[in-house]
Amino acid sequence: MTAPTITEPGTDNNSAPGSTPNPALATSLRSRFARPWRWWRRRLQVSDDKVIAELRSALEDLGIDRPISAGVESALRHYNRHTGFWFTVRGFVAIVWVWFWASWILGMATVAIQGMITKGRTRQTS
Repeated sequence: MTAPTITEPGTDNNSAPGSTPNPALATSLRSRFARPWRWWRRRLQVSDDKVIAELRSALEDLGIDRPISAGVESALRHYNRHTGFWFTVRGFVAIVWVWFWASWILGMATVAIQGMITKGRTRQTS
């Protein structure tokens, strides 16, 4: 006897017995969340490729006909991704997101505490 796989009927804990799970829904939702990241990675890849192409062009202008080593290429990609305009934008967006979520959590805690204080006052006066 083999262990059940996710494609066999009745193996999904959230579905009714005998029904087949629908992995297309999770994949679709996952792909929708992944789209901005794929776009961002493609932009970074294009930017990295442009920097490496500029280096190759500069080496050809100098008459150097050697391939770029993997270490140099990796260092260029790292430098390109961690400096400049886009790095600043990513940092700013990260700060805004942290501020937003911290403000939201603080607001929810404030509302909850005010609700407890209000309920405590009404119990004392009754």
